[in-house]
Amino acid sequence: MLTKTKLRQIPSIGKILEHPSLKSMKNECPHALMLKAIHDVIDYYKNIILSSGETDEEQLSDIDLSFDRIISEILERSKEYGRMSLRRAINATGDVLSNGLGRAPMNDHAQKAVTDIIKGYCNLAVDMERDAHIQRLLSILTGAESSLICNNNAAAVMLILNTLCDGKEVIVSRGQLIESDDFRLPDIIAKSGARLIPIGTTNKTHFHDYNDAINESTGAIMNVHKSNYRIAGFSEEVDIVELIRLSRKYNIAFIENIGSGSLIDLSKYGIPEESCASSSIKNSADIVCFSGDKLLGGTQAGVVIGKNKYITKMKDNSLYRVMRTDKMTIAALEATLRLHLDTANITKANYAIYFLLRTADEIESMVETVMKSISSKLSNAADISVSDGYSCCKSFPVKLLTKLIIINPVYIKADIIYKRLQSRIIPVFSIRNDDHIILDLRTAFHDDLNEISKALEECCLK
Repeated sequence: MLTKTKLRQIPSIGKILEHPSLKSMKNECPHALMLKAIHDVIDYYKNIILSSGETDEEQLSDIDLSFDRIISEILERSKEYGRMSLRRAINATGDVLSNGLGRAPMNDHAQKAVTDIIKGYCNLAVDMERDAHIQRLLSILTGAESSLICNNNAAAVMLILNTLCDGKEVIVSRGQLIESDDFRLPDIIAKSGARLIPIGTTNKTHFHDYNDAINESTGAIMNVHKSNYRIAGFSEEVDIVELIRLSRKYNIAFIENIGSGSLIDLSKYGIPEESCASSSIKNSADIVCFSGDKLLGGTQAGVVIGKNKYITKMKDNSLYRVMRTDKMTIAALEATLRLHLDTANITKANYAIYFLLRTADEIESMVETVMKSISSKLSNAADISVSDGYSCCKSFPVKLLTKLIIINPVYIKADIIYKRLQSRIIPVFSIRNDDHIILDLRTAFHDDLNEISKALEECCLK
């Protein structure tokens, strides 16, 4: 009986919709989403009441079903549902190519190109293939005979292997059977129809391992760049040039997956182990693939460059139709490639490279700006300090010196502040470490600093 009494206390949807606060939100939250918020809150309270049961009268009595409380919760949900789910965020983690935060920020030229192309119709495939918009640029930048693009680098690997090695064997060193985020190379190879032949050991693979593995069923040798880890110490790999010569000897394809896809030589900037696409082509690799949204600094895409005879086969593969990109991706990629023609300014125009090469002095200056804004305002709410540290870049196992803002809250748990920062209209993503919050401004824009200060004040003082 008490359960039914409690259920009757829940206000009707009609009465809720008549509340002035909800009526005033019609421009912020569409009616269908507001109804969803109402149903979710009502269902939440119904479930609590029904799960309490008739026997637990004390628990049932403690359930607050006041009209104001229910309206307040509906308002909060309506505001949440009314906002775009996918929205701009501030990256204060220091991870330049964070997968969860959309990898590289798109450069300004690419942003403009996408904006221009979505305003109406375009010449996407009029008297030309889609890839023709980017093929000349990729040839100039890398020296490749031909190219194509698909929707990401995993798709590129799948398309390459399905075209060249379906029903055949592909040889890969055990030390290169990578896993990155939700990408596992052995799984992709299996789905492609190729048969994986792993050779060598985790830390050492010799030339004879490759040579001994080749037989009449071999379709290709694949070399995979280890972008997010290194095997150091007692280790050995075979030089690319030797592997290419071996593939020529047996007339099989040599495939190189360079992952992050830099179009410039980063070794002169202190990042020596990132493969450059033009170097792979210069070494005569048959096929090279890489991502468009990592070191290239553009949009998500899988870029494939190499010998025309292989690229033509891939374009004839029905899988290519499944994996091809849309007009926005092509526009962003073309603008990004044009940007790389200006080698003098690319380290500033390409945000991924700019953030990677950002100096500790520049970061320290940004930190000082934030500290000046928040120190006095948060003096009673948190102990705030600045410390030397290293940016945690998951895609690059190199140490990048940085300055860290460390916030040790006094009254509010760090976990709560961490979640509050991420729940804002403009979320701020930081690093949570035990009982404190860390902000690494390597990956923040200068225009973000005021919003970061505002976010810390909001989330640490409530």
